[in-house]
Amino acid sequence: MAVTPDGKVWIGTDNGLVSIQGGSVSKYTTKEGLVSNKVQALMAGKKGEIWVGTNKGISIYDGSKWVLHDMKKGLSWNDVKALALDSRKGVVWAAVGEKDVNSYENGTWNTFMEIQPGILSIMVDTQSRIWFGSETGLLKFNGDEWITDPKQLGIPAAQVFKVHRDEGGNLWFAMESGVVRLANPYPF
Repeated sequence: MAVTPDGKVWIGTDNGLVSIQGGSVSKYTTKEGLVSNKVQALMAGKKGEIWVGTNKGISIYDGSKWVLHDMKKGLSWNDVKALALDSRKGVVWAAVGEKDVNSYENGTWNTFMEIQPGILSIMVDTQSRIWFGSETGLLKFNGDEWITDPKQLGIPAAQVFKVHRDEGGNLWFAMESGVVRLANPYPF
C-alpha cells in the first residue's frame, strides 16, 4: 500500500493495482499499461507519481502515462521485491532478483550485485542511510559500506520482514520474534 500526496490510496494485488480516493475506485492492469498484474511493491514518488514493482519490472504512473523500467532500461533483474525513496537525495532504491539492490538517480540505474538474499523491505532513515529487512537478517548501507553485524546495527534478528521509519524518525523492525522500535538515532 502507498499514499500519494493527492490523497490517493494505492493497493497492489496479484491481479493489478487499485487506487481509492473519496468514493472513487480505479483499477489498473496490463490493459491500462501496467507491466505485470502481479504487484509486489509500491512507493509514492517525489513528484506524486506511483512506482509499482512487479515480477516483470517497474511501472511508474504519473496520472496520465506509464513509464516502464526493466532489465532493458538498467535494472539488474525484473523481479522487484521492495521499493523505497530517499526524498532527501531523490534516489529510489529497489530490491530485485534474489540478492541484488538497484538505485535510481538522475535517470540512471546503479547496480549492487549479490548483496543479501531474500530482501523483503527497504527503509530510508533521516540521514539517508538505507536499511534492508531480509529473510537472513538486517542490513544497512551508509553510503560507503554494507553493514550486517547485529552488534553494529543494534538489532539482533535472524529475519526482518518489514522496516519502517515513522514521522518522528523512530525506526521500526518487524522480526520473527516480534517488533523492535529504535528511538530516533539521529535527533539532530
